[in-house]
Amino acid sequence: MIKEGADEAKKSDFIFATTTLAKQMMETTQDAATNAKTVLGYSLPAAFADLEDGSEAKEMVKQGNFYGIAMKIIEMYESGSFPTPNSSNLLAAFMDGSNKAI
Repeated sequence: MIKEGADEAKKSDFIFATTTLAKQMMETTQDAATNAKTVLGYSLPAAFADLEDGSEAKEMVKQGNFYGIAMKIIEMYESGSFPTPNSSNLLAAFMDGSNKAI
């Protein structure tokens, strides 16, 4: 993954970022395989818009946490207010509010 002779600072940043992401995923994902199998068993269409209006499935999606979060992300993205990483310091996304590494 890392080329021999790579810049040490860039290598260190890469290792820090990948380790942080792995740690976060391990802490937040309980059983992704079981969840994925369950969701795949729902036989849902490819897009929310394809769900039949008033159907139980569409109402269940609306009641879940993901729908509200997804709609807010779309709204913020379209209005230009969705936060984006600082292009001059991409690793800043891996810091908490007190500038400590996650």
